[in-house]
Amino acid sequence: MPLGRIFPTFFRMAGRKILLAFGLLLAVGLIQGVGLMLILPFLRLVGVGEEGEFGEAPAAVRWLTDMAARVGIPWTLESVLLGFVLAVTLTSLLKCWQSVQSAGLIQLITREFQVRSYRQWLFRPWLESSQYSGGEILNLVQRDIGQLSLYLNLVLRLCSTGVLTLVYSLVGLQLSAKITLVALGAGLAIFLTLVPLRRGIFRTSETIRNRFKAQFDLIAEHLNALKLIKAFAREPREQAFLAESVKQLQFSAFHISTAQAKAALVQSILGAVLLSGAVYAATVHFSVDAARLIVLVFLFSRLVPMLIQVQDFWQQILTTLPSVKAIAAREAETGGELADPAPDACKRVGLEVSMEIRGLRFQWPGQTSAVFDGFSATVPAKTITAVSGESGSGKSTLCQLLLGLIEPDAGEILVDGAKLPQAWKHAIGYVPQESFLFSQSIRENLLWGQPDASEAEMWAALESAAAADFVRKLPSGLDTVVAEKGDSLSGGERQRIAIARALVRKPTLLIFDEPTSALDGANEALVREVLLRQKEERTVILISHRVSLLDIAGQVIELSKTKFEGLAPDDE
Repeated sequence: MPLGRIFPTFFRMAGRKILLAFGLLLAVGLIQGVGLMLILPFLRLVGVGEEGEFGEAPAAVRWLTDMAARVGIPWTLESVLLGFVLAVTLTSLLKCWQSVQSAGLIQLITREFQVRSYRQWLFRPWLESSQYSGGEILNLVQRDIGQLSLYLNLVLRLCSTGVLTLVYSLVGLQLSAKITLVALGAGLAIFLTLVPLRRGIFRTSETIRNRFKAQFDLIAEHLNALKLIKAFAREPREQAFLAESVKQLQFSAFHISTAQAKAALVQSILGAVLLSGAVYAATVHFSVDAARLIVLVFLFSRLVPMLIQVQDFWQQILTTLPSVKAIAAREAETGGELADPAPDACKRVGLEVSMEIRGLRFQWPGQTSAVFDGFSATVPAKTITAVSGESGSGKSTLCQLLLGLIEPDAGEILVDGAKLPQAWKHAIGYVPQESFLFSQSIRENLLWGQPDASEAEMWAALESAAAADFVRKLPSGLDTVVAEKGDSLSGGERQRIAIARALVRKPTLLIFDEPTSALDGANEALVREVLLRQKEERTVILISHRVSLLDIAGQVIELSKTKFEGLAPDDE
């Protein structure tokens, strides 16, 4: 993915700010050039060289003196010093403005990319989003975009130094074209000498990014499996894995630091040689007069470090390029900014007659056979329909299709005779097999299901889920904060809170995915009662292999690895 794709995105995000930042860079460089030009007439005025003779002065200096004469400014020591002070003052003000603008620009673009990248991950179809690991997303949103911020900062500093280098070079060409060209040629030679070293820095930077991703993946996996790790007493083993990952990362970072230190050593030595050589050539071989010599020495004492700084910035940019390339590749893969949902995407969808599944075909990417091929079934409204079958028969896949998380390869799902609408997700209450709760209060967990739910509606949902009694007994009632993933509650309590979270949405369709797989008999009986109450108000789909739950269903859809058929209870 070429990096060129990402620059138009920068301009779409902050076009005016970018133009202003570069305009300020040019203005600072121009005014500094004027300040440099004032040094030569200043030296002539104080007696260094042939005072008052400007006929042999550089063309730019003669232009300045002519302009001053036209507007009636006397070319005296006082006017030159005043002009110098004004140039420095204006340059300082512009530099301050430019620094503030650059900082704001970097923060704006970094923030926009963080939000944009997370939005792309959130709003992409489930089949696409699920292909990324948690570590990969964290690596992109945190580290890669952090590197993007550094990249932008370095690019702006490189441009700033590059503009000043250009201005100083133009002034040098005015004073002594031969010496300046020799100095610039030597600077280019230093740059080319360090090309192999910079290539090594870039390759190592790519390795570091991959190792950071692997480390994020490892940490995310450990966090998800912490209970299992402790239950199996595998802490030493997992700690050793992480220690080895950190060791490899540190080795790569040390390799880059060593390469950069070597480059800085070579640049410093060659820079000193370059400066000394320029001064020697000006004094011995080119017989430069005293005034020009002083200006040249001052000029090259600033120009040579700038040439070194340009190379240093470029080396640092190389360390950020793997992350910037990853962001650019992500932009190309996702197609850039996502459009906002259509206005009708949040409208409520009814289910009054039935949901029909016709000729459904679906095959997961990378698999050799289809999960469904020509599967059809009908789910009557306001009944309980159970979906059962052996492991691998497609129960979870069917659940994702009904939720609208994935699209069938062929066939269709109809709601009251109409194709599954975009707003369908807003009509669904979903209770997953693992009752995940956010590490927030019970109130916030319920509001997550329906943000505008009133307290009365929340208590009604808790009553329907047989959860109101135990919530009232909690220390802070609805405002009791549950531990991460709800681990401070029992399995049955978590499940009932998850059911209440689905019910507070007042869904048209309620989908339970193995709701009692991890519950004891008492909690299973409570969930059974909840299910029986729901069929009077809404359509319920129950995915389960428990016989004790299947017998409450008005219809059972039996899935098989070899065939798919819808059966009524009396047909079994």
